[in-house]
Amino acid sequence: MVLGVKARIGTGNRRRILASAVIMTTALTPALAAMPAWAQQPAASAAATTQLRSERNFDIPAQPLTDALVAFGRQSGMQITVDGTLPRDMSAPAVRGAMISEEALTRLLAGSGLTYVVTDETTVAIERPGQQDDDGAMVLDPITVEGRADYGTAQIGTLPPAYPGGQVARGSRMGALGNRDIFDTPLSTKAYTDELIRDQQAITIVDVVENDPSVNVNLAPSSGNQFLIRGLPLFNAEFLIDGLSGLNLGAFTTTTGYERVEVIKGPDAMLSGMNMFGSSAGGSINLVPKRAGDEAITRLTASYENEAVGGFQADVGRRFGNDKAFGARLDLSHRQGDTAIDLQSWRDTAVAAGLDYQGERFRAALDLRYFDARVDAFSANYRAALGFALPGPPDASSNPKQAWEFVDERSVRGIVSAEYDVLRDLTVGLRYGRAETERETFATSLITIADPQGDFSSSAFFFPDEETADTAEASVRGDFSTGPLDHEVAFVASGTWRERSTLFEPITGTNFNSNIFDPARVPKPSRAGLQTSPPKTSETIQESFALADTVSAFDDRIQLTLGARHQTVQTKSFSATTGEKTNDNRQSEITPSLGLLIKPIETLSIYGNYVEALEAGPTAPVGTANSGEALSAIRTEQFEIGAKWDLGDVGVTAALFQITQPSALVDPTTNVFEIDGEQRNRGFELEVFGEPLEGIRLLGGYAFIDGELTKTAGGINDGNTAVGVPEHQLRMSAEWDVPGIEGLTLLGRTLYASKQFLNAGNTQSIPGWVRFDLGARYSFDAYGTPFTARLNVENVADSNYWQSTGRSFLSTGQPRTFLFSLSVDF
Repeated sequence: MVLGVKARIGTGNRRRILASAVIMTTALTPALAAMPAWAQQPAASAAATTQLRSERNFDIPAQPLTDALVAFGRQSGMQITVDGTLPRDMSAPAVRGAMISEEALTRLLAGSGLTYVVTDETTVAIERPGQQDDDGAMVLDPITVEGRADYGTAQIGTLPPAYPGGQVARGSRMGALGNRDIFDTPLSTKAYTDELIRDQQAITIVDVVENDPSVNVNLAPSSGNQFLIRGLPLFNAEFLIDGLSGLNLGAFTTTTGYERVEVIKGPDAMLSGMNMFGSSAGGSINLVPKRAGDEAITRLTASYENEAVGGFQADVGRRFGNDKAFGARLDLSHRQGDTAIDLQSWRDTAVAAGLDYQGERFRAALDLRYFDARVDAFSANYRAALGFALPGPPDASSNPKQAWEFVDERSVRGIVSAEYDVLRDLTVGLRYGRAETERETFATSLITIADPQGDFSSSAFFFPDEETADTAEASVRGDFSTGPLDHEVAFVASGTWRERSTLFEPITGTNFNSNIFDPARVPKPSRAGLQTSPPKTSETIQESFALADTVSAFDDRIQLTLGARHQTVQTKSFSATTGEKTNDNRQSEITPSLGLLIKPIETLSIYGNYVEALEAGPTAPVGTANSGEALSAIRTEQFEIGAKWDLGDVGVTAALFQITQPSALVDPTTNVFEIDGEQRNRGFELEVFGEPLEGIRLLGGYAFIDGELTKTAGGINDGNTAVGVPEHQLRMSAEWDVPGIEGLTLLGRTLYASKQFLNAGNTQSIPGWVRFDLGARYSFDAYGTPFTARLNVENVADSNYWQSTGRSFLSTGQPRTFLFSLSVDF
């Protein structure tokens, strides 16, 4: 399939015509230049008429009209041409089911004011009524466009298009269900695009997901990426990479090499399987690797962050060969310098490469990423002793850590994917990934605030950490019909094997006293005699099989998704001193899921779901009556109802949910370690995204979460508010293209979180906080080359505040930060 442009070319408007491109889709892709001109083909051939009236099964979701015509061309086997002067902001309704091609095309064009003309035996031209060519018309060489392959069961090369406004996408990868349109998904999802990442100058994944009102950042970014989603924790190592788990080893993840950052809210055991590093009970984050789009890209970016962090990024992508079947993308970046926090410096290098082949029936991809980072005097996180009110936060630019402390991390990852269309609606796929990481931490112990004055004691330690992980997945996906019902079926088998080696080495004689408001400075201790090669301490094997079926009826107005995943996890622990196995626990469970989506009108989706998360059961600790006993797996449950409204240029979503997560505790009467605790989070979310008026874009929303401890040891804390769960969170950003100054955009963002408790007894808390960000960008041409300058200021007021108490850790907000970059596209 190719995208071609047929338009009148005048001086200076070639770039505009390419940007407002026209579509020509074809099953076998002949050269556009070989096609006769429309004016020479005034009459429809009998073959074309026959093809238009042949019956086919169509599966075209609601989307921009140009994208819908791409899908129609692929599924009908016809070429579609569109004049380059036609507007691109038209939308098309969903067209699904068995019908003749002519009816499907008529439905897509309904209400657009456009018509079609059959120009030859394989080609249909889309035009305005009465439109005719003149002698000055040209046909440009064909170029390919993103989404040119509309395989209903394919995963490679099927990136969902961006929603109007460009900040989020119309869909995301829903694990075993594959890529799904947001308005056809019975779950709450959001996919942030590369355009948003660039415009907000997001450096880490933290910078991206803090746009979401249901996400609470748990740690300072220089300490690692940790979050609470819907009030439950998610760690950096739990991120999915293109839907695969277990491959994002390490503590940090920068945005280099990623096209999308997708947030799926709610437990995802059926969608993606049990996460080896936790439960993903509140939600998951999927990172989509960059691959070559159909338009060539060469983008160079220079950046600067106060106090003195300079950076450079190069992003290059090309497609080659017949029908641009081969693609190559390289994205590399380097940042280094002193940050706005005292004593702290940051250095990171990332190199990501994506190679892919997209043939008619066979597709393959190879995604590689190398990452090397070092943070000196990384930001502190705190705990607090009981019995006193917490002191206010220290100055956001101050640092109680020592100048000689550091974390040094290196990782490498590769994923190879392949899929083949056995039949038009039946695809088999295989994927394999491997990741390795090495990390050294030379630091002082976690700061525990001892009194209202901010005093604490600490000492030094060294912690080498090495991990390897292998993940494999096989899948079969098919679409078929049984009478009036359409089915989208997926069977996925996967396995992940992880090995970790760690060694915690306290350094004797390094105890010191300090204060968070007036930090003491101590000399760097010696590392002589410390072991740098840690012994193996754990192995984890996780295997699962998932089966899902989305049953649709009445032109997809009713969609029922049923699924289940059988999961087996085996965990082994080894002594760091003797190497002997100290624990071997194997568990198997089945996690079901149910989703129902109803469209009373085409633009409104009402949905409900029941989904679960699964976490390996803990082992009773030493000192309990059942010491050493492996408890059963912990099963988290969610019930959710919601609505999604697609207004064409604006999307609005709302959701009500309840998540219940059990926990293990020691019975104070029997001293038995058992799963008898429970946290229940009930909440409401309201979000908006898109471009309600030309030149004005909105993104954000509000989340209310009532996190309650419903079962605690001895009932002492029953009814208390869960730790680290703010009752109210607001995230809202707006962009405005300034009239009269072409290329200038102003932007602002507000982030707010209400009061949070630090302990289960609710005796210590932090107050609510608010942060304001401002920014501007200016796009211009110089010597025929497009440039974009961006300036963002985060925490404009330079406010000092405690940001989060998630998992009983205190973290502070970042100081006022200036970000400047200049990009050039060749």
